[in-house]
Amino acid sequence: MTKLYKPLTTDIELYTAAIEKRIVGVFIGKERIGRGIMSEITEVSVKIEGERFMRANCSFWIEED
Repeated sequence: MTKLYKPLTTDIELYTAAIEKRIVGVFIGKERIGRGIMSEITEVSVKIEGERFMRANCSFWIEED
């Protein structure tokens, strides 16, 4: 079962998770729309597993199995 640990809300949290290659879940509301390791972070989006997610519309959470 996947556990959600912590929301990533600041730039430093996102960059730290990317450097540590942590698995991140992407949510809109309570629905998970993506999951994986971040490969790129910009002011407006986060790229995970080749797909871009808009930071304004999504929340990002550290996940562990």
